[in-house]
Amino acid sequence: MAPARENARIAFTTEGFDITVYRDFEDAAPAWAALEKQADGLPYQRLGWVQAWQEAIGKDRGIKPLLVIARQNNVFAFALPLGLEQRRVCVALTFLGQENTNQNTGLWTPDCHAAMPAETMSRILRDICLHAGADLLHLTNIPQTWGNRSSPLLMSERTDSPSPYFEGPITGDFDSLFRANFSNKSAKKLMRKQRKLEAAGNFRVFKAQTDADIRHGLEAFFEQRAKREADAGVPSGFSTPEKRQFLERLAGLHPTGSHLTADTRLTVCALEAGGKIRATYLTLHQGNRLICYSTSISHDELVAQSPGVVLLKNIIAAACEDPQVEVLDLGLGDESYKHPWSEPLPLSDSFLAVTGRGRLNLQLIKARQFAKAKIRNSQTLWQLFRKFRQLARKLGG
Repeated sequence: MAPARENARIAFTTEGFDITVYRDFEDAAPAWAALEKQADGLPYQRLGWVQAWQEAIGKDRGIKPLLVIARQNNVFAFALPLGLEQRRVCVALTFLGQENTNQNTGLWTPDCHAAMPAETMSRILRDICLHAGADLLHLTNIPQTWGNRSSPLLMSERTDSPSPYFEGPITGDFDSLFRANFSNKSAKKLMRKQRKLEAAGNFRVFKAQTDADIRHGLEAFFEQRAKREADAGVPSGFSTPEKRQFLERLAGLHPTGSHLTADTRLTVCALEAGGKIRATYLTLHQGNRLICYSTSISHDELVAQSPGVVLLKNIIAAACEDPQVEVLDLGLGDESYKHPWSEPLPLSDSFLAVTGRGRLNLQLIKARQFAKAKIRNSQTLWQLFRKFRQLARKLGG
């Protein structure tokens, strides 16, 4: 059956669910806000987050937002903020902004999430692709387990994501948590480093409150990550003006027309010593979860004192004083500083090819992911890759 189109929407029924696909954020906002109050899911699929990404990045790339809300018997069921993207060989449907998220869950009412079979969800997603004109569904960084069950978004065609994410418990007693996660030797070493940072003068760990402090903290974040990319070949991830604007929007610096809520707004945390910001962490607080989204450190005379690790310790200590916080989410990437506090948990990338072009693009993606995983999981290849990036950057400018 052909989709009904009204006010730039797509509407159809499949598998007992009434699907509405909104093409405009303001059109979707009332229903999306109502669903967010009932649904579980991470900030990366909430309207404020995906709108910030689309306005800063997606719009200029020609990505078209498709904001999917499903109802069953006139009751909200789930929501998926998707984007339609023209690739070289096909049109792909992805999570909107998935390149800048740590994990993607969608938004689910508890009853729907508990009862939704993956096979049914696969058929629903196929119909969404067909109505949207997509050749391939490509959803990245899906937790293999979410809400005590396997994610309904795990398709039969899937691969392991290149990196796991890291998660651990937050207890109400920081001293006990610290002793449980660090040996006496390691704990004393970290405390010595903090004392040396304090001895540099003007030491403080703070959350940026004013627009001026937020801009100051973000500027340090961008500069520190750019320097690390230049010196060590580690990709910054936020080097373009568009991605800088994305973080500025999430931090509340572009409020006009924004749908940011408390659990999608970034908090800029920083450690200052010797008159300079030596480390930053961009965090979110959602429900019982503290999300440490991205971090940076200064590569200068105090880098040996591990300012980033000291900052994280202080952030966790503050979280232990909040009775609401139970989960520490340290995001993507296997870094040594995460291991004392958290465990690696696997993620998957899901695919659903609905046309021949989609199947061709799928094979190209899988080949690229295989090579990427080989490089990332080999210390030798990863070091060579970083040196190559470093050399290419120097030759380029």
